[in-house]
Amino acid sequence: MSEGESRSRKEHIWLSKNIGAEFARKRESLKIPGLPGIERIELACASFALAIGHSRAITLLVATGYDGSALALARSCVDAYSRGLWLMYCATAEEVQEVGKSKKNAFPKTDKMLAAIEERALPSGALGKIKNIVGNEWHSYTHGGSEQIRGQLSPDGLEQNYSPDSVHTVLMLADFWQLLSTAELAKAADNTSLHSDFLTLFDSYIDILALSWWGIEKFSEYAKL
Repeated sequence: MSEGESRSRKEHIWLSKNIGAEFARKRESLKIPGLPGIERIELACASFALAIGHSRAITLLVATGYDGSALALARSCVDAYSRGLWLMYCATAEEVQEVGKSKKNAFPKTDKMLAAIEERALPSGALGKIKNIVGNEWHSYTHGGSEQIRGQLSPDGLEQNYSPDSVHTVLMLADFWQLLSTAELAKAADNTSLHSDFLTLFDSYIDILALSWWGIEKFSEYAKL
């Protein structure tokens, strides 16, 4: 890893940790009506909380040098956030009950679930863009495929050697899901001001990263690459 890559990695870890600490403080003040009590809200908010937990774990894993384990959680963050949206806004009462009973295959396939989310015109534009990034490679990371195996090898032998760009991207995704999931918790708590603040921070954050990493002004330009 070059000196520049090492510095960029440390700066991003610092940023991610600060994001996590700030939103952890703000979450403490959220009081969500219907939690506990209303199954749809319980399950959806639990999914958002899971996405936040995975996101913070990714930052800690990268900070301590466990890049492979961090990469393995990327798909889990996407799944938890998208399932939270589906449960809150798209699932029928019967489908919510099936999830609550831990019924096998209670969730629809990913493509069907994302299509349902997009049909509801939810704030999922980023979800649609990012699913193009979180493709087969990230599936392979999750299930210990060839990308994970190669990442444990370097020219010198058995040594962690993951692509710096992949590590940066998983940190970015983790921050995305933390911002968006916390925004959904604020919305569930009927805190419109905080919900708007989180979405505004998300928009500015992704453009800061796009300019820092890829030299482009808008993340939407990167999503088209």
